[in-house]
Amino acid sequence: MRQLAIGDKVLSTADNGASEVADVVYTRVHVDDFEVLNVEYETEEGQVGTLRVTPEHAVFTTACADQTECLCAAVPSAGKLVLASELQVGTGLWVRSTQGVARARVASVLVDKETETFSAISSNGRMIVDGVVVSSYGSLGVDAGT
Repeated sequence: MRQLAIGDKVLSTADNGASEVADVVYTRVHVDDFEVLNVEYETEEGQVGTLRVTPEHAVFTTACADQTECLCAAVPSAGKLVLASELQVGTGLWVRSTQGVARARVASVLVDKETETFSAISSNGRMIVDGVVVSSYGSLGVDAGT
């Protein structure tokens, strides 16, 4: 992400969950002491990944009633946008797949420290970061629902 510049293209998702490309319209490097989360996830097919994100960043989750049953359609807009700080073991995430997006479950959340973070905003307000569908707007995305 740190190599992104305005005008670059990033992988994103359309409203229907299909993969699409969006333009980067804003970037910023933040220098300070930051808490970051390493959110490990596993897909229904057993693939694993780690999303590295600040607690204030907005992430699309699936609408899950419990650890085993998901009650949502197969598109991110059917889920809920939450702050990464709200993620916990069992939370459902939307991740990139060959079909567009697929469901995954949070396996663990570990806290770490960074002295620099990077943010970018895409033209459609969404992007794929470390394989996970996230909002470009951090905590503002939760307030606005984007």
